[in-house]
Amino acid sequence: MSSKRSTKKQIRYVCGDLAAECILAKTFIPGVDAEAMAKVVIEIAQLQENELKKASIAADKKAFHAINAEFNRSVSEIVKKMNSVLPAEQKELNKKLTKK
Repeated sequence: MSSKRSTKKQIRYVCGDLAAECILAKTFIPGVDAEAMAKVVIEIAQLQENELKKASIAADKKAFHAINAEFNRSVSEIVKKMNSVLPAEQKELNKKLTKK
């Protein structure tokens, strides 16, 4: 079982990386809806805060597994929102780059 400390670190790292990707996209990709991306960053901050609270009170292995599963679902939803904000040209370029 991972410790509360390592779980909290993982939550912070993932949320920080997601927020950084949003800020980079908002800054450097033309055609990105900056307001929508800012809302995604706020959602990421709320996710981090909520998941850190849950990790603080988790007492057993089963609780950690539930937190992890819920966190992963939330991250997947946020990534979908991030992708939906990208312009179509960027989505196509991303697909081409990942196929190589």
